[in-house]
Amino acid sequence: MPRVRTNGIDMHYEERGSGEPLILLMGLGADGTAWEDHVKAYERHFRCILVDNRGAGRSGNPEGPYSTRMMAEDTAGLMKALQIGKAHVSGISMGSGIAQELA
Repeated sequence: MPRVRTNGIDMHYEERGSGEPLILLMGLGADGTAWEDHVKAYERHFRCILVDNRGAGRSGNPEGPYSTRMMAEDTAGLMKALQIGKAHVSGISMGSGIAQELA
């Protein structure tokens, strides 16, 4: 189980494929596995990083409240740990709000 320590939590992620990095951010309460059907196509072209946001899946679940800015900081820390300076980012539902904050 790949994890990094970022922004005060242990953040779980999975990687698939190769190429330019593509960070995949799911919505409230869902983990990165919800991207499975999409990743089957994406991984042929991108290094996909499927993220479990704080409070979801196998990432840390500290006391809230959480904000999209906080989760964007989590993702930025993950990118730094993985030595990713620039990436494509896609989000579904709340994940798109996190992506906007990250940008």
